[in-house]
Amino acid sequence: MPTGSRNISQDFLHSWEAFDRTFAAQPQPASYSSGEDSESLNHRPPRNRPMAPEPFSTPFGSHASTSSSGPMTPGDSEPLDHVWGAVRKAKEREMAASPSKIKSLERGRSPPILHSPLRRGVPLQPAAQAASRVPSPAPPLRRQRSIVEFRDSPDGTRVTAKFDIPGVDKEDMNVTYHPFPARLEISWTIVEVTERDVEECMTVREERTVCRTILLPEGTRFDEIDAKLHRRLEVTYPKVRAARAKPRTPTPQRRGLPRHGGSERTLDAW
Repeated sequence: MPTGSRNISQDFLHSWEAFDRTFAAQPQPASYSSGEDSESLNHRPPRNRPMAPEPFSTPFGSHASTSSSGPMTPGDSEPLDHVWGAVRKAKEREMAASPSKIKSLERGRSPPILHSPLRRGVPLQPAAQAASRVPSPAPPLRRQRSIVEFRDSPDGTRVTAKFDIPGVDKEDMNVTYHPFPARLEISWTIVEVTERDVEECMTVREERTVCRTILLPEGTRFDEIDAKLHRRLEVTYPKVRAARAKPRTPTPQRRGLPRHGGSERTLDAW
């Protein structure tokens, strides 16, 4: 122990002796012999009083020691090092699992180790980690089959539209001709009947009307349209095609004005 600590311990023991003398100097009852007691107190050897605790220091600050044996030794500080080490590791794992606030740091950052929720502390296999990171692909979209099929006639002057509408009767179909503008409207009604057993038997009838519009060449007459129903509804009407017009002969123009000429595309009905 250094010299300063010895002086402190001696002063501490002398202070306890002064404390004893203070209480020993009080008047005693007459039954006691004052001479012998005072001499015995004055020549009494010093008592082994406990030493005052000395403060110890840690990397985070100084604290008072609770033990009377002296300052904390390196062996006493080892449990605290283990505690602080466990706290630091837990904080590092928490920060590694959380996303980084700086996007540039995520490039060189290794992915965190995932743990199984059933068995703690057991890392998952690489295949399980890849499956947990990669989302399941969305199911492919299937192209719905169209209910209308268009076919040209062998000479290319007419078009036949075939409607595949299963479960629809002839009474529920309607073909309407509109001259201005020339068009066809094909509509049909789909009836769905369902029965529900809720306390009492209940029948639900749902009707849904579907309409399709077909544009016709300008000047198409009603008698040029043919419609028939044989498993499928077939509507035949004239076809519209683009015809190239004859080039115009150039006409003399004044100087400074642009010339007008060339080919033009017009719509013609067969």
